[in-house]
Amino acid sequence: LVGHSALELAARAFFAQQDTVTPLLIAAVWAAVSIGLGILLMGTMGHAGLALANSVAITGEVLTLLFVLRRRWAGIEGRAILANLGRVALTSAAMGVVVVGVLAGAERAGLGALYTVAAGAGAGLAAYLGAGALLGLRELRWPLDVLLRRRAAVE
Repeated sequence: LVGHSALELAARAFFAQQDTVTPLLIAAVWAAVSIGLGILLMGTMGHAGLALANSVAITGEVLTLLFVLRRRWAGIEGRAILANLGRVALTSAAMGVVVVGVLAGAERAGLGALYTVAAGAGAGLAAYLGAGALLGLRELRWPLDVLLRRRAAVE
């Protein structure tokens, strides 16, 4: 899913420059790679092979688009992006550990499915926000900033 999301952003960077040909050509190459990998992997892995082939090809497409953008723009702040990716990965891992723990506890306690899901979602959200705040994720601050600006504008 990360690759698919990043693909939309990377392609739109080209579209904003009124360049639709470059992403199309890159997509065509990686579509061929996806088909080839899908054929190879489906024999041994079944449908999971198709999913893996798609993920590998989409990731390759995104990396190729970013490489072209980096050369075109003379840099894309790769170190800052990588550092932020590390913080997001750690925050997500913390959330995952908390969710797994809460779900296991809720199931042992015999809570119904609705309460189990609600407990997991609430704990996951709290863990993500808490870990993100501790690690300094800027993306968690902008919704609050927007709300505070709107509130100040109304008053």
